[in-house]
Amino acid sequence: MHVIESAFRVAKRTCQRACTNTFENRVLSVRLTNGTNKTLQLRGKPLMRAGAVALSFDTLDPGEAGTIRFSSQEGSILDNAASGCHHAGAVELELGEEHLFIGATCPLGQSWKKNSRFVFELGSESHGLGNFYWRMPQEFMGMNGTLGSSKGKDFVARAFASSVNEVDMVVLEGDGGEFEDLDSLQQIQFAETCQEHRPDCVVHALFVADCAAVAAGLVEASPVDKAFVLDRLIFGFVTSGALGLAAEALRMNSELWQRKRERTLGSSAKGCLSYAEYREKLDAASEELEEHVEASTLLLRAAIFRSSSILQGVINFFKAEGCWGSVIQQAQIVTRVRPRTSSAVVQATSDDLMQEHLGGKPSGDQESDDREETSSVTEQGEKPGVFARLLACSACGSGGGGTKPRVTQPSTLADDPEILLKVLVRGCIHNSADYVLRRTALYEHAAKSLDRLPDTSQALRLCAALP
Repeated sequence: MHVIESAFRVAKRTCQRACTNTFENRVLSVRLTNGTNKTLQLRGKPLMRAGAVALSFDTLDPGEAGTIRFSSQEGSILDNAASGCHHAGAVELELGEEHLFIGATCPLGQSWKKNSRFVFELGSESHGLGNFYWRMPQEFMGMNGTLGSSKGKDFVARAFASSVNEVDMVVLEGDGGEFEDLDSLQQIQFAETCQEHRPDCVVHALFVADCAAVAAGLVEASPVDKAFVLDRLIFGFVTSGALGLAAEALRMNSELWQRKRERTLGSSAKGCLSYAEYREKLDAASEELEEHVEASTLLLRAAIFRSSSILQGVINFFKAEGCWGSVIQQAQIVTRVRPRTSSAVVQATSDDLMQEHLGGKPSGDQESDDREETSSVTEQGEKPGVFARLLACSACGSGGGGTKPRVTQPSTLADDPEILLKVLVRGCIHNSADYVLRRTALYEHAAKSLDRLPDTSQALRLCAALP
């Protein structure tokens, strides 16, 4: 009897898993920003082989952002079963004389991470939406964390998958968006360089950097948390006037955000609310809240494009002056986080680390160690990449370009993975603390520069408090 009951439970779990994988709603949201001086418009009806394809726009004027949503819930179950996909479809957009094709499929019974396919193509010739769809590759193209681009005659389409069900796309005139391609340390170094040479651009650099951090950090967050953080960024940078963007430039996305926000928080919620008020007023499971979050994201994407365009001009200026390489390389200098001996790694305490990051000297360290371990700049002046910089914190391995670090690697660290891991963790803690201190200083500088506008300055300081 016990064997029969166990077999029944196993069969039941298997059927439930199969039904969930087959009939649950799968959604892919593609957020598209028009970064050109021409209107981007839908050409013909979307192709739907399974599920449904819905667009929040028919046309996107320069600087506007919209959503293309592939989903299985709105489609016919019979069509889905016949095609073997949760959703499968494609759209064609016109941009001047060029055509932008976007397509996606999600086979039944499989997880997103294994079999989702998202492709796009930009070209001067239209081969037809059906031909594009059937030419979609059958292998996994890569979703989460991948970056792709497609070049046409006059424009470039770029796409970044911020999660397994969200893709951010922008169409640009020529190459651009280089600031968004930098890592967080390079972005903060660029903002500090702007503070010295172009103080009017510090706010734009902070805005784009924080939006990138939020997009990465909120993937698994609740809808309430997403709504709160995104709205805080909008109030701090966009509606406050801190970015100095013309209201007309963001009119369509701003009006959409205001409508969706009033539906979830009420018409009386005009200003920036506290987190407790968001928790009290919002229903995490409501469809209106999802629309609120989507509208907030679109408004931020439209504003990011404007700020990135401004920052691209600064980058081009630095390149023309021949100093762009030094700006990026300075961000890759790693300050002292490596203890002199392996025993110091094991004996390091939380108090030691806190004292170090507050500007003091950890117990047991000598001043000669401080001078020796000030940075991990390589002998030829080259700086290692992100992961190599973490290894450099323990002075192990080689730096960028095949050069050797200035400080030799103690054999104990190389022989003991546990000690090496502790050193790497300590390096991460140091880099995180260093980033927070530098970011806070930049926010304070930006807020003081806007003291003539008290409301704007106060809204910006609220953003500085975001984790």
